[in-house]
Amino acid sequence: MHSVSRSLKLTINAIIVFIGIALVKKIVDLALYTKGKSYRVFNVRFPDTTDPLVVFISTAIFVILFIALIYYLILLRSSVRDFIQAKIFTSVNGRRLKTAARGFLVFVLLYFISSFVLEFYATDINSYPLDNSQRIFPRNKYAYHTGYVFGSTIAKNFALGLLVIFALFLSLIAEVVKEGSLIKSENDLTI
Repeated sequence: MHSVSRSLKLTINAIIVFIGIALVKKIVDLALYTKGKSYRVFNVRFPDTTDPLVVFISTAIFVILFIALIYYLILLRSSVRDFIQAKIFTSVNGRRLKTAARGFLVFVLLYFISSFVLEFYATDINSYPLDNSQRIFPRNKYAYHTGYVFGSTIAKNFALGLLVIFALFLSLIAEVVKEGSLIKSENDLTI
């Protein structure tokens, strides 16, 4: 148990460092951004004509989301640290794990919505080849654009599905830890 917990803690620390480095890189890229230069946020490449305010706001959203992700990873690391110290079934660990699981789910939702909105904004609606239905019904190009951007966003951020599965599994573990802490406290009272 200790070796697994220690390797999990080491992995979480590595992820936190990796995300921290990515945030610093994104902030430096923003500081060096000039209009007329291509820029990427949320896997979306902005056109060269993008307003710098849009780039700044989207980068700020990106940074805030990933700072929140680091916070939830730190909560998870705190619980793993308690696991190493054999303090597994405590109500504090149950709350930490539940909060981290909810935070991961909210992160995925907000990341996906932000990515969709930015992709919708950054993609030129007239860049698609027209098929017969769009020539007959020209208003359909907005529906086609929305569907294309939605599908593209899912494809680009497919790995977020793994974070959803992890968050749901973490939520299950949180419930087990909470129930274990309740049973442990009842056992302590009967002695």
